[in-house]
Amino acid sequence: MKKEIKGRFVKGVSGNPKGKPKGPNKSTLLARKAITIFVDGNAERLQGWLDDIAKKNGPKAAFNCFTDLLEYAVPKLSRTEHSGLDGNPIQSVNTIRLVDMRDPSPSDDA
Repeated sequence: MKKEIKGRFVKGVSGNPKGKPKGPNKSTLLARKAITIFVDGNAERLQGWLDDIAKKNGPKAAFNCFTDLLEYAVPKLSRTEHSGLDGNPIQSVNTIRLVDMRDPSPSDDA
């Protein structure tokens, strides 16, 4: 870490050369664990609260509330898209080799 005389970092030089550690930080993990424990321990009450929200604000509001809460208990899954050459659809080539089962030693000439 290079610093200027004034104590500031030199422009364009990272103050953290190793970068941010991968994965969630400790606070996020603790929050997820607390929410998971809360949801697990209050499943029946949670259902009642969601039913009340659905009655007052409609099922969409209850569903949104549930998915917002669920987001903290279950990690998000990332989407991966597969494509062929130059972004084109993937092509599959299948080869079928017919072998005469009466011949005990099939030749590779076919």
